Amino acid sequence: MSDKPLFVVTTIYAVRASAIHVGQALEEVMRGFKGEVARGELVTREKSAGRYLSQAVFARWQVK
Repeated sequence: MSDKPLFVVTTIYAVRASAIHVGQALEEVMRGFKGEVARGELVTREKSAGRYLSQAVFARWQVK
């Protein structure tokens, strides 16, 4: 990794970890750098029933 990273993106499929856990892990890895973490879930919405289907979780760190 660069000595001065601008961003890090993680996308995790087929895992039981929550976006909160992934975000906390990324915060720990990037602890020595000034930045912020955004986290969330990637979903698909069914056309017929309108339900949301989880596809993956993500976390993104970016420099402030």
